Amino acid sequence: MPKKHHLLGDSAPEEESLETMRDRGGRWAAYQNMDMGHYNLGHLQFLQFGGPGNTFKLPPERYPDTPQAIGWRYLYVGEMNLTTGKIE
Repeated sequence: MPKKHHLLGDSAPEEESLETMRDRGGRWAAYQNMDMGHYNLGHLQFLQFGGPGNTFKLPPERYPDTPQAIGWRYLYVGEMNLTTGKIE
């Protein structure tokens, strides 16, 4: 597993995001925007990993670059517990 960074504040996924992860199943890594100068500091992103068809067998330390997120800003903060909705 990658180095786990401390979660800023008491951030939690939005209910819609949590429902999507539950519907899709599998394991989900949580990433948080840690760029102190960015307007979206603390924003969460999620990445499914480990299952068949997933690009990543283990979560990377930084979120991959995508059209939705510039990966270097987002660092791994834990794995989602889909039952409790908490980042562990």
